Amino acid sequence: MRGGGLRCGLHVRRLFKCRSRADWDAGGTWTDLVPRRDGVAGFLIGEALKFARDWRIERKNSIRGRFETTTSGTVVRAPGAPQGALATRSLRVSQRGDRIHGVEVGINESNVTWELRGQVTGEYVVGTYWQTFPASVVERGAFHLERDPHDRAVFRGLWVGWNPETHTITSDTYVWRRLE
Repeated sequence: MRGGGLRCGLHVRRLFKCRSRADWDAGGTWTDLVPRRDGVAGFLIGEALKFARDWRIERKNSIRGRFETTTSGTVVRAPGAPQGALATRSLRVSQRGDRIHGVEVGINESNVTWELRGQVTGEYVVGTYWQTFPASVVERGAFHLERDPHDRAVFRGLWVGWNPETHTITSDTYVWRRLE
């Protein structure tokens, strides 16, 4: 008997189902069970399992919070701002499981707003970004960051995107520094 313990019988059938008919006929164990999706109880159990999984992932590697970001390169800047200077922005990141969502605002860049979506994988954060204010269809790209081994509150990496002025792909450094 694999896995031991709970067997797929009448007492379990109301909330769970076995992965295959062969497992059911062979009297499968708890390792073969998946929540039923055809009832309210099954839906609630499935959501509770997803919540528990996401909570465990967040506890293991949480990056939720406020960050100060620094980047250089081609970015929308306030009128009269020097083009070679570093752009410093404010970023708020929310997390559910290994998925992140963030909003980055350039206070000194006429409140240019960027939206980020990504995924946390161990010490790495990968994702995409796009400009939401002022709305733009060309100001978008991808980013890849890794946690700094010497300072756990810092993520360093790069962003890659399209430069609509020169019609080329461009990239530069990207640093997140935790504020909280």
